[in-house]
Amino acid sequence: MIFNVSPSLRSVSAFFALIFFAVLHMEAPRRSFAGVDVRAGVDKTEVEVAERIVYTLHVAVDSNTSCILPVDRPDFTPFDLLGMQAVESVEEEDRTIYRLEYVIAAYEPGRLVVPPLPVYYREDGGEEKVKRPEPVTVVVKSTVPPNEVDIHDIRLPQVDADRRGGVFVWPLVGAGLLVILFILSMYVYTRRSREGAESPQTLDPLDRVLMELDRMDPSSFDDIRDFYRAVSEMVKGFLLDGSSVPEAGLTGSAFLNMVKQRMKQEDFKRLEGFISDCYMVRFAACRPGDEEARRYLDEARSIVSSAGRSR
Repeated sequence: MIFNVSPSLRSVSAFFALIFFAVLHMEAPRRSFAGVDVRAGVDKTEVEVAERIVYTLHVAVDSNTSCILPVDRPDFTPFDLLGMQAVESVEEEDRTIYRLEYVIAAYEPGRLVVPPLPVYYREDGGEEKVKRPEPVTVVVKSTVPPNEVDIHDIRLPQVDADRRGGVFVWPLVGAGLLVILFILSMYVYTRRSREGAESPQTLDPLDRVLMELDRMDPSSFDDIRDFYRAVSEMVKGFLLDGSSVPEAGLTGSAFLNMVKQRMKQEDFKRLEGFISDCYMVRFAACRPGDEEARRYLDEARSIVSSAGRSR
């Protein structure tokens, strides 16, 4: 049997078909990545020496993916990192989008490349991977004429050697520094003596760190970021006990790699979230309340207790 379809009905069907395919086309870019997507840019590509540059990093993370954001001493060589201007996160369907703004500056002219910051991540608890954005090039122009004489390094303030009275300033500065060092030495000695009396060296490392965590109180800190940092450093110190740590310190991802083999998988997953929560408080706009800070302290006790029992 053959049905005759009117032209108006065919037009309506074609219209809805176009809408359907248009919606699919709009949704496709939002699903065009798996795991982590990283992009970067700067607010200006031509600057003068020592001029501030805002470097923005966009990181999109799937709900099934955990990542470590580059907020722990990122390396911007040949640029200098002046600080972080903003860290924001937005939840969008099944992913989280982070926006990190760094303020950098260059002190040498030339065509310089901002190194792409690494973002370490794991999909569904699998192996750690890394993704970097495309490198960004910035042209740094000198503000000093090429024939100028007696040019000094812009980073080091110069002292006029002919200034009268300058000879007598340095002995006073030296004497002041000696007094300050003496006061600091007495303070450290007194504090260590008290801590030694309260927590003898014969204590087990696990008992000692638990006792130190019991003394922590969020309300005793003027800035909640200092509390989170202190608790995090105690946990890191316990987990790294006996490990050789570089003088320059460890980034968050380097620390996790060092302790991964010593911990159970479920404990390591909790540690990743613990470190990430600390970074969000220290470097983002997250400001937890007193109750949430105490839960963070309880999580620290649980992590070190579990790690201590497994040793």
